[in-house]
Amino acid sequence: MNKNIGQILRTSIRLDQKDWIDKIDLTEFAINLSISATSKYAPFELNGGYMPSMLKEFHSNKTTARGIKEFTTQALHNLAEAHNAIIETRAFQTNQSNKH
Repeated sequence: MNKNIGQILRTSIRLDQKDWIDKIDLTEFAINLSISATSKYAPFELNGGYMPSMLKEFHSNKTTARGIKEFTTQALHNLAEAHNAIIETRAFQTNQSNKH
């Protein structure tokens, strides 16, 4: 798992590594939402008994504070990047496994 986390972070952070702290929380969230091929469960399901949802939908309206809109936009962007990093890592691992 440590190797997977390293690969995910390497693919989602900038080369100068100055944005890693912004990615860590949502990367953890994405990993905990990932369903294991072995157990068929996500860590959230095994540890808490449920699958939480974060920012399912965000309805923009005039009463929403600007800071909340910015946070939501950034969180959704980071979550999408973490998800893509997980997919890339899994594809890489599958490719490596199939070589042997």
